[in-house]
Amino acid sequence: MTQMSRRHAIITGDLLRAMPDFSFHQRGNVRWLTGLLRTPLERIGYQVSTLGAHDDDFPFSDLCATAYSNPGDDIISKWAHMFDGPMSGSVRDFIGEYFQSATIFLFEASPTITSFINEIDGIYVNFRIHPLRFGSDLIMTMESNDRCIMNRMRNYEIPSDIIDAEIASLRARWANRPTGIHNDSLIFLGQTRHDASIIVNGEFMSLTRSADNLNALASGRPVFHKPHPHDLDAPMITQWLKIFPESQELQTSTYNIIASQQKMEFVTISSGAGYEAELLGYKVNFLNPRNWGKNSGVFSHFVSVLHEYWYPSFWKYVLLGEPVSQSPAAACFVPDRLRRVIGMEWAKR
Repeated sequence: MTQMSRRHAIITGDLLRAMPDFSFHQRGNVRWLTGLLRTPLERIGYQVSTLGAHDDDFPFSDLCATAYSNPGDDIISKWAHMFDGPMSGSVRDFIGEYFQSATIFLFEASPTITSFINEIDGIYVNFRIHPLRFGSDLIMTMESNDRCIMNRMRNYEIPSDIIDAEIASLRARWANRPTGIHNDSLIFLGQTRHDASIIVNGEFMSLTRSADNLNALASGRPVFHKPHPHDLDAPMITQWLKIFPESQELQTSTYNIIASQQKMEFVTISSGAGYEAELLGYKVNFLNPRNWGKNSGVFSHFVSVLHEYWYPSFWKYVLLGEPVSQSPAAACFVPDRLRRVIGMEWAKR
């Protein structure tokens, strides 16, 4: 693939992910991603447009009618079924009309979307937020189906010593605070109910299918659960309590727990908090192989970049391969910059 002739940028999310009323699930993400990318891309000569930032930039109700037939509560389960499955010809035709002759900037795109872009010989850059969320700022991770773009991105991979320094800072902030956790406990880390990372074989995972393995893992140890702060009564918490009725809910911050250095073990479907716990040296049992942990290669090819993507020089080099007078790595790091743009805190830091 060649990038030099493509100077149209489209910023969007997973276009197949809709709410029951046919509204676009990722509108907020498209808006903040556009706010981040529009200026640096325009400064290097790109025409930038969006799909999903506003009511009039994409006919979502028409796409959803084509993909899902009727609005209703089953839209989310239908999306899960389509998450990494085949795309119908009518949906391909609908989306393909908008994707022609452009570089597509995606957020948390499903495998179905990225596979489709590959099929039409398109170029994409797909973004996620790295699950390490306790640092001086959130970390952006990105992938591309263009080998040259990926190779140039890797020059800006966040150094391990920065991660080590953030871990030391976290432990210092939470030092000597009580957790309410017994020694040698098993702790379940919950997630939001419709997180894409809990989809396996076209449906959202249920803990009940892992009940025997979970009981063996607990093996008489004290059991606790930590709900996701943005979905306290997610179904997986109910499922956990059916398996472990004696499980105690943890009220303290996840970071207080993992910074405590107590003897404990974690279990989760695929929570980013599990990756954070693993990063701090704990054993974490991921029930979904599609996770960020050390036992999974699903996200290993994503490149983690701390802040250089804010600047035109980064994109001039990464997208166009053109040398720049000043390396993006020399640009100024602004603490909490991305965190403020997204307006999201996963847990009290």
